[in-house]
Amino acid sequence: MHKLKYPKLLVLLLTFVLAYELFIFLNAARFTTLISSWGYIGTFIAGILFSYGFTAAPATALFLVLGHQQTWWIASIIGALGSVCGNLLVFNVIRYSVDDELKRLERTKSVRQFERAVPRRLKHFIVPVLAGFIMASPLPDEAAMSLFALARHISHLELILVSFVLHFLGIAALIGLGNLL
Repeated sequence: MHKLKYPKLLVLLLTFVLAYELFIFLNAARFTTLISSWGYIGTFIAGILFSYGFTAAPATALFLVLGHQQTWWIASIIGALGSVCGNLLVFNVIRYSVDDELKRLERTKSVRQFERAVPRRLKHFIVPVLAGFIMASPLPDEAAMSLFALARHISHLELILVSFVLHFLGIAALIGLGNLL
């Protein structure tokens, strides 16, 4: 039997797929209505959901709806705090649970070529900036958290600050757009 090279990363990927399928099965519209009826607790949950690729779209819809129901700056702060919690969960799982596999991955030929091609000072700058762009974009935050986890020099506090600011701005924009609709 063939042994899997990266079993923990595979399990992590499968949990994302399973969660997506479960979410689709449970009917996203009914879920969105339920969460928005919970007030600011629902806003916090929407923030957590905003952090994950497979639930970002329903969370976006929630923030558009919440624009009519809640004070924009309070909802933006609470949603951003929820998003930070979601990002910290992914960051810690990747950094600590699959650390051994990430170290093995770092020893692969393609990663070593990248390591040699890019100057050390530039890597310390490029990886966090790239992760920040991914986090600020509609791309899944899981990709950004993976990059932050690979950048060993990024502290939890730095991650929290970047995540909070970027998600606060994104959520505030969505709530503002929801007010206009």
